[in-house]
Amino acid sequence: MKLPPSRISAFLQRPDPNIRAVLLYGPDEGLVHERAGVLARTVCPDLKDPFRVAKLFADFLKSSPGDAFVVVEAGELPARAALRRVFEDAPHAIAIGCYPDTPRDLAALVREMLAAHRVTASRDAGQFLVEHLGGDRLLTRSELEKLALYAGDGGRVELEDARLSVSDTAALELDDAVMAAAEGDAARLERVLGRVLQEGESPVTIIRALLRHLHRLHALTARAAGGIGVEEVLRTARPPIFFKQQDNFRKQLALWSQTRLRPQLDRLTKAELDMKTTGLPAETICREAMLAVAQAARLRR
Repeated sequence: MKLPPSRISAFLQRPDPNIRAVLLYGPDEGLVHERAGVLARTVCPDLKDPFRVAKLFADFLKSSPGDAFVVVEAGELPARAALRRVFEDAPHAIAIGCYPDTPRDLAALVREMLAAHRVTASRDAGQFLVEHLGGDRLLTRSELEKLALYAGDGGRVELEDARLSVSDTAALELDDAVMAAAEGDAARLERVLGRVLQEGESPVTIIRALLRHLHRLHALTARAAGGIGVEEVLRTARPPIFFKQQDNFRKQLALWSQTRLRPQLDRLTKAELDMKTTGLPAETICREAMLAVAQAARLRR
């Protein structure tokens, strides 16, 4: 059985007693692990209890697991993956996808974790955190715990506090690479992209970051095409545009239109698929796709 996103939260807190096995999979390894812990603790509060918790490496779905509750963690699995299909097709098993937090989910997590320490954050600080966290749930929680300790119980986080505490050089450089591609600055893109890859960022993550950005630009250009002025589009964007990136967005809205963005969105979607299916070097596919976007933008400059 496949669980729809709208039912995940309720299921995690109170699993269906008819479900005896759960597969948690997806690109957010931290979220996979966090949800596995939440589920496991519904039947065994102490996960270190050797008499009640065990790790299985056998094919258990072909035989009844008895009264056991089995939780399996996996990485990103395509829809046709055998493991995922086994759980989705089994009547007493369920598969839950774990994907990076959306901006709304991340904003809620920031508020929740800071509030636990009676810490408040300015609007700019909150926006910065949403823009620069979220790739991995456990890492996000770790960074927010560190920030709360930095602010002190009952303290307040300003923008500079957030930047000093959680700024991730690789994340900031990934942002820079995305902006360089969208603005047609191929030289800057090559320079920054090389550093991002050297930091260990996966090509799939890089392509997805640019894809998300171009989807956002597509939505903004649609509003501009509807007769709303650029400044109003920027001011009323949701989620809000980080103030230090407003000039970037202003420049990019002058370069792109819905019509010009659509083939680039298709190009990036195909690049991600090629990374997973062709066996060609993922870094090569990533570089070629991003440089092609930069070339399309440069032709409009």
